Amino acid sequence: MGYDHDLLKDYNPDVIVWSIRAFYIFASYAILIVRFIPDLRSRFLNYGARADSAARYDIKDSVLPRWFRIQFDPVLDWLADITVPHSWFRHFYICSSLCSAYWLFAHLNLAHYFPSAFELSLTNPWEYRTMWARLLLQLQGLRRLYECVHVAKPSRSRMWVGHYVIGIAFYVVTDVAIWIEPALEAKMSSPPVGIRGITPLVILDAARVTACILIFFYSSYKQYQVHAYLAGLKEYRVPDHPIFEDTNLVCPHYGYEVNIYVALTMLTARDTRILNTTMLCATSFVVINLGVTADMTKKWQMQKFPKQRPEIAKRRRMLGSIW
Repeated sequence: MGYDHDLLKDYNPDVIVWSIRAFYIFASYAILIVRFIPDLRSRFLNYGARADSAARYDIKDSVLPRWFRIQFDPVLDWLADITVPHSWFRHFYICSSLCSAYWLFAHLNLAHYFPSAFELSLTNPWEYRTMWARLLLQLQGLRRLYECVHVAKPSRSRMWVGHYVIGIAFYVVTDVAIWIEPALEAKMSSPPVGIRGITPLVILDAARVTACILIFFYSSYKQYQVHAYLAGLKEYRVPDHPIFEDTNLVCPHYGYEVNIYVALTMLTARDTRILNTTMLCATSFVVINLGVTADMTKKWQMQKFPKQRPEIAKRRRMLGSIW
């Protein structure tokens, strides 16, 4: 694809692909383990407004053996106190934007590919889709960076350093995941042949690209609306913006984030396949990570606003009638 397989000539891309998938899978399992063990959840998951008002770890909630608590509670407490400013979220999107720009340049690299190879890349459907995916991921990083700098309110909140490390790793890895699987298949198969004229494959690809781009921009716009609304609140309350009421969700902006990654997963599938398996692993991580946060947000809202508990209880967390 886009001659990305040339970039892999000195590496074993199969190992790279499975390493990337393993990262998403193990990170997802780690989040679930922390979520379901109270001793870890209260120490490592809460951040932002939830951390500011959340109760500290209570030994009566522990599910770990007493001997383990005696040995390791001081260590866990020490680790939990290693935090970074919540404002460092912007580093995620700086990292994402820089990585996207690098790989986009590596794909285009007009000095090597223009004009014949560049034209060929645009006439291969899977090449064309991956170019779009890279551009959309670049736009996603730049938009979120803009929101962090110019939309979000300054905050003194802090987050556990583990969130920060996993976040940086996620964006570095995802900028490779978005193209590595088709590149692997391109390396293992015969050189791509340009497709010219209107054929069923071209029509199918045009429909796929159009649908994914529409999903991406719609979800990005709606997510921006939610972020702007939340940033504009003088003090946090149960959100009453029309988006929250129309979707009946606690965290609709998380759902829109999932939509964005679903669009990228469909867009980067090779040939007539529906999904890119590696990007599906990335999307699954996003679902689990944000799903856990949305669940905690709902519980926190019900505790903080007891008078509105019935209203909050009726709302789903982030994915329509699913979750």
